Amino acid sequence: MQLMKTIRTIHEIELEGGLIANLRWSPDGRLLAIPTESGSIVIFEKEKGSVLRTIGHHEGRVTAVAWDRKGECILTGSVDLSIGLWRVATGERAPFTIQGHAMPVHTIEWTDEEAYAITCSADRLRVLDGACLLAGWRKEDEDRVNEVASFVVASCSRQSTFLMAFVADDGRLLRLVSLISGDILSSSQLSSSARCVAWSPAGDVLATGDDSGVSLRQCTQEGFEGAPIRLCEPGKPVRAVSFAPGGEFLAAADDDGIEVWRLRSRRRAASYLNPRSSVAPVPVFHPFEPLVAMTDPSGHKLLLLDLSDDS
Repeated sequence: MQLMKTIRTIHEIELEGGLIANLRWSPDGRLLAIPTESGSIVIFEKEKGSVLRTIGHHEGRVTAVAWDRKGECILTGSVDLSIGLWRVATGERAPFTIQGHAMPVHTIEWTDEEAYAITCSADRLRVLDGACLLAGWRKEDEDRVNEVASFVVASCSRQSTFLMAFVADDGRLLRLVSLISGDILSSSQLSSSARCVAWSPAGDVLATGDDSGVSLRQCTQEGFEGAPIRLCEPGKPVRAVSFAPGGEFLAAADDDGIEVWRLRSRRRAASYLNPRSSVAPVPVFHPFEPLVAMTDPSGHKLLLLDLSDDS
């Protein structure tokens, strides 16, 4: 994928649901799920450049969303402490409950092949069977992972390699876990508080964004491999990280906007500034195309950015 040095906005849509966050593309890249402050989930259709439908309602702000493998259903978390399972075509909510969280779920993910799902709140991380959404681990395995507290974020690896990384202890502890066995493979005490993680779609490379930049770690079922690589030092806390399709680029977002880095050379490839931003953008690469979805400086508008090189 070739990137242009100047990123072009191709869609800018104001939504009526209040602040938006944690955008997620469907597996086929056709639809974008947009959690909103009002408790609804807006479904944006890329080809038409418009809202397809609005799903919900939660009784509080929607904090997380994940797509199933076929792109037919979404799983959502909310500050109302509920987790919803919705059929996208109809907006119908399934009679479904996940127990175990005493605080709002801030992270929900399915693995690519849907063998596992995870839900994570500040107080607890749960691993579920991805098909039936019942407990996926023995209770003792889940309790062992939850011996720490103050979970910040969690994420599953790509390519069916069944790894999970999470940040706990208010951002100071990074752990790598096997989804297959429940074993804790590696632990790392961080010198700078981490706020976000992302897995590369090509190779088990884990990116963590913290108060001073981005670190890259190679991961295996044996644990972290080698020393972490510092990708950039933007001088401001990194709020979100996202890999491009193919894994050759990574977007890092701080309060001023996003910077896209070429991983092989570790050099900046493109940037997009958010002047007078009150909300840090959360960039999400399209699964197949050089497109990024994120919020505008106010946090109320959806921006769709074209990163392709037209030359």
